[in-house]
Amino acid sequence: MEQQRMRRTVEGVVRTAGPHEAAIEVIVSDHGDWISAVSTIAFPERRMVTAYAETVRWGGRGSPKPEIHPLETLEGIPVGPGFVRAVNAALADKEETVRGKLVDALVETARLAGQVGFLPWEEVCDLDITDPRVLRRLDLTHWPELNNGCMPYSEGIEFRFGSLGIRSASRADLYGPMPGQQVRFRRSKVLRRDALGGAPRLMGVLSDDIHELEVELVLKPGTATVEAVQVRSVRSPYPGICNLPFPRASRLAGSALDRDFKARVVEAVGGPHGCVHLQDVILDLVRFGAARM
Repeated sequence: MEQQRMRRTVEGVVRTAGPHEAAIEVIVSDHGDWISAVSTIAFPERRMVTAYAETVRWGGRGSPKPEIHPLETLEGIPVGPGFVRAVNAALADKEETVRGKLVDALVETARLAGQVGFLPWEEVCDLDITDPRVLRRLDLTHWPELNNGCMPYSEGIEFRFGSLGIRSASRADLYGPMPGQQVRFRRSKVLRRDALGGAPRLMGVLSDDIHELEVELVLKPGTATVEAVQVRSVRSPYPGICNLPFPRASRLAGSALDRDFKARVVEAVGGPHGCVHLQDVILDLVRFGAARM
């Protein structure tokens, strides 16, 4: 029987764990059952140093049952290309309900690892990152993989910043921790599926220290096809340009939630003229919602 209403929360926090290490914890919770993935990442190579998971399954009866899952097979793996494949291989022996949620938590861990750096504080504290050109140059100098990864880093876009009225809204301590700083970055995500009263809807919100966006997909009743799409950018590191790809999400109307849907999302809102965070939220939302149809 179809579950009428489901909700998932994803909470992540990045903390300083050493001169060049971050401790990242991601909690994925579905109606009282949750998984916490705790990792230590070494920078600048973003390599997994230690990792373990804790699960708590309750189900509404009796006492919660916590379990610890060591993840030694992930130690030494770079958090970059090939990471998801390595995670799936490392978790092959886990039961399906644990494995799926834990993969999601570790994917979010990899995303959070890309949000902070460990540059010397004196190198970044005096930079005028309110200037979008300075911010973009800082990003691309120390994270060259961002080049042509989304709209603010598309080739030549910096020459249009003035005419477009582009601003920047970031923080220097994301690039290098202030002396004694512990908490570096926070992110929360809420994914919902509501099939009560009319067309089923998938709704997602991402909110962190520099981003906030909303996604709603309306599905045709009785089908796995997107009928309408609504997206909104509330906050971003480059206001005035990060939101430009959002109208292109309307191209997903009429798309089936099939094995080709990811490619359609990447084509619509990914790539150098897209928004990687919008792409990720849509894909996370569909993976969560479609699994419960």
